[in-house]
Amino acid sequence: MNPSSRHPWHRQLHPFGLYGARGSRELDRATIENFEIPGESLMEIAGTRAADWIQQYELPNAKGIILAGKGNNGGDAYVVARLLHEYGIQVQVFSLVQVSSLTADARLNAKRWLSLGGEITVFVDTDEEKKEAHLKKIKVESIKLSLNETAKTHFSKALATADFIVDGLLGIGINGPVSASHEEIINLMNKAANAGIIHKYALDIPSGLHPDTGRCMGSTFSADFTFCFGGIKPGYFLEDGPTFCGQIIRCELPIPSSYKEAHQFIIDQDWIQRVQGLDASNRKNRTHKYSQGVIYIISGASGMTGATIYAAKSAWAQGAGAVQIICLRGLMNLYDYHLPEMVKVGIGSETDTELGYDHTSEILSALSKKDGLCIIGPGLGRTEQAMKLTQCLLEEYRGPLLLDADAMYALSPSILEKRPREQKLVMSPHKGEFAHLFSVLFPDHEQEPSSEVERIEWAEQIAKKFGIWIVSKGLPTAICTPEGFSYWTQYDTNLFNRTGFGDILSGAMAAMILETSSVDMALVKACLQNWEQTQDILTIKAHLSPDDLV
Repeated sequence: MNPSSRHPWHRQLHPFGLYGARGSRELDRATIENFEIPGESLMEIAGTRAADWIQQYELPNAKGIILAGKGNNGGDAYVVARLLHEYGIQVQVFSLVQVSSLTADARLNAKRWLSLGGEITVFVDTDEEKKEAHLKKIKVESIKLSLNETAKTHFSKALATADFIVDGLLGIGINGPVSASHEEIINLMNKAANAGIIHKYALDIPSGLHPDTGRCMGSTFSADFTFCFGGIKPGYFLEDGPTFCGQIIRCELPIPSSYKEAHQFIIDQDWIQRVQGLDASNRKNRTHKYSQGVIYIISGASGMTGATIYAAKSAWAQGAGAVQIICLRGLMNLYDYHLPEMVKVGIGSETDTELGYDHTSEILSALSKKDGLCIIGPGLGRTEQAMKLTQCLLEEYRGPLLLDADAMYALSPSILEKRPREQKLVMSPHKGEFAHLFSVLFPDHEQEPSSEVERIEWAEQIAKKFGIWIVSKGLPTAICTPEGFSYWTQYDTNLFNRTGFGDILSGAMAAMILETSSVDMALVKACLQNWEQTQDILTIKAHLSPDDLV
């Protein structure tokens, strides 16, 4: 990515960029080679940040176990061990490799630890290391090393009295299944932690968890806290990541912001506040109820009106100045009862039971009365008539259009390409709707996205190819933009996997879009605001209902 393709909010966003294993290594390389900060200095800073946090969290007489690998993750672990020792905390260090087998910076920090009188208990004898090196050289895939029984006994005894464990075994270097010897150690750590009150810390990422996909590559260390060094790893938020990472503790390294060129970012209240300041001059102040525009909600068929009601109430709760319900005449009394504060526009005849293509001209006429944004999809139904109506709106409506739920089933490449150039289109599919969308837009692709990371990557491609915004719901939810950027939630979206919450989000997004000049910011704020509302509610209720948010 070159500077011209950087995010326009780069200064505010760069600390929140997502970097997989390759991107993280590139940040380190550039900082070391181009900015001339030695690798050992980065290691010292990372280890210091983690040790300082642990020292403040643990009691002064705490006992800890440090697991150190052979690479940079192990080097970080040796720094942590040395500094905790200097703080007066008793720690024991265990490793699967001899000091002579460590990478240069890790070996330097191991020697520093030893120079202070520290000890390293090595699980694997020298002969076993030589055996492993030989087997790798001849490309034997499954290598089972014999762990030293004396070392294992010492480790088990240490675990029995430990107050905390620090995992620095594998880090982000994992690119295949966890070895049998590492699995044995990880299982012992997890078993001990489950048996007593032991705090579990992971350096950069829990051993066994893939930093790019969030998938467990075998036995995986189950952390209470994960110290994130430098770039934020996508694996924290994908697949198994949220289960094994625990709380993410950010540990900034002195990597120049000019080297950070992420296109994926986590959603964070801190940068939202700063970016909002940049956007303040462009925000649309409401001088009267119609000055920011009207939110038009095209109502669904009889029997599915709840979706419209939730979307309308949500938009109103988020501060929309005017919400109008475009509905069948036979449903107006129902909406008058549930939504007395909102205007209703009757369409069709009293006997019509569903909106469809025949109502297109009446709907377009209603939409032309005042500028605003149109929501279609919640409770719409998937009849042929409803699909034709949606397609006509996509082709003819020039204002912002938010598609959700059933409206997603009206799409095709040709329909998306016929849209007016000025139309801002937002779609918010859940996983099932996204799978359908993918199959329609990429009919020649044999396999649908099979993982969360693939879902997000394809959503990014679709958004960029067709110049639209996609709010791809899942864990995490990812907001993908026409410019190729995406923003990921870092909270548990499973709370919203119930009927009605998608409609709540649609209404919130619509209200935010009319309030600000940035669609990106509007969608991010809507997602984050929904989450923040739930936190207060869940302190007094065990389960969340859509009604709680309106």
